[in-house]
Order: sequence, then C-alpha cells, then structure tokens
Amino acid sequence: MPKCPSVCVLFDGTFDGFLTIIHAHYYDRLEPDYIFESGSYQQTIGSSYVNVEADAIKSEVVFRAIKEKISPDAASSVYYSFLCFEPDRFMNIYRYILLGFKTGADVDAYMKYDYVIYVRRTAKYVGGEAHLLTGFCRFTETERGVLYAKIGPNNNVLPLVANHFADRLMNEQWIIHDEKRKTAAVYDGSEFVITDVPDEINVAGNASEDGYRKLWRTFYDTIAVESRVNYKLQRNHLPLRYRKYMTEFNREISKPPAPEPPSIFEPPLTLEQPSSFERSPAPEPPRASN
Repeated sequence: MPKCPSVCVLFDGTFDGFLTIIHAHYYDRLEPDYIFESGSYQQTIGSSYVNVEADAIKSEVVFRAIKEKISPDAASSVYYSFLCFEPDRFMNIYRYILLGFKTGADVDAYMKYDYVIYVRRTAKYVGGEAHLLTGFCRFTETERGVLYAKIGPNNNVLPLVANHFADRLMNEQWIIHDEKRKTAAVYDGSEFVITDVPDEINVAGNASEDGYRKLWRTFYDTIAVESRVNYKLQRNHLPLRYRKYMTEFNREISKPPAPEPPSIFEPPLTLEQPSSFERSPAPEPPRASN
C-alpha cells in the first residue's frame, strides 16, 4: 500500500494559534504529524500543508477546558513549555494535551511517555529562568523618567517577567527589552503590551544615573567577604550569560586618552638645550711671567 503523506500544520507561532490547532483537532478532525511556525519550516516532497489561523475565542475555549478537565497545573505546564526555545516542543505539547483530556489530572503520572517528561522538564526550565530574571533585571531611569531594562534569556520568558513587574512596579512606567528576540514589554502604569523593536535602540539614562550605578557597585563590593569568595558557587547561582546585563558586573574603567601621534607633514621637533645648562666660557689660562 502506498504510504499516506504526512500532514504538516502551520501556524503563526503564538499561543492562541497553537491552541486553535487543538480546537481544530476535535472539531475539524485535524490530525497533524508535524507542527511548524509559518516562517520557520522547510517544505518537503510528499507532505501536505495546512495553515491554521489563530482564533482568540477558540483558544480561550481550549485553555479553559485544559484547566477544568485536566488541571490548572497542567495548563501552566502547557503555557510554560510553549515558551521554551526548543523547536520540537509543539508536537510534544500537542500529544500531552490529548493525553490529558483522556486521563484527567493524572496526566503527569504517565511518565512512560516521552512527551510527558518533556513537558514537565521544559516547564520547570522556563519557570526557573523566569524566576531568576525577576531578581537579575537591572533598570535604568531614562531622561523621560521611564525605567528601562535589557535581558537576553534562552527562553521566551518576557511575558512571565513582565507580569511579575506589572504587579511589583505597578505605579511606574517601564520597558523590558528582550534583545535576543527583538521584542519589548511596555508598561504604561495600568497594563503592558509586548511589541517588536528595532535591531538597535539607543537608551540614554538621566543625569543622576551614573551616580546611582557607582553607589550600587560600591554596595556590592562592600558587602562581599573577600575570605569567603567562591566563584564556582557564584556561577551556579548566577550564570555568566546574565552578567552582561547587570550593573555590578559592568565596570566601565575610564582610561586617559592616548596622545595623538605627530603628523608626518609637520616639521621635525628640534630639541633646544635649556639655558640653565649652558656652559660658561672657559677661563683663560694664566700667562707665564718673564
């Protein structure tokens, strides 16, 4: 018998778009073999491609069903795992949800399935990185009074970090910029939105920002106990990839400007002997008497 062509489902890469695929499975009998983002897949011969448009209403129905028919913890695991950077996450989450609708709240007990282990592992990984960044974010106050922070996480944890600071800094206006994904969470004092940003942006701090940075570095150096420094343990708790965004690890050492070399078109310098070193004329030798 001839082999049936594989069904590849394409979506826009959003969480709403992914949950719409789950809705299409139950209501439109869609059976995907692979799930790809629309802008990141390689077309193969013998495969059929189905494009699923994101639908916020269908997505809300599916997410509510996951909470009610499986568990709220499973819904959180699905969302956290979706934010992972690994490209094979879509089919693993898809199979995890289908199993959850069959088994209910005991879905995490089915450790014999690789996709259950995968969802639990990636959800824990994403949640751990988001928790770290809630403490590693360093804000700079701009000239307009807006707080700005730059991050570069492995996973797409910007929504989780922004949700934390929307509750923590609810009376401020701030921007958290994910430079890896070229996105930013912008909070206006009431709610935040995530938007795309240009490749390079220039953010200038206010006049007092340099002084506060020096104070923070002085505090960091003062509380350190030199006899108990443990760099290996420090790297375990604070990985190196986060340090370039943190004030206490960015030490700008000011060096004096190097002297400019003389131009080849200028006349050569002449060294004149100072007057203090001028020799007085030698005295005349005494004449011999007759």
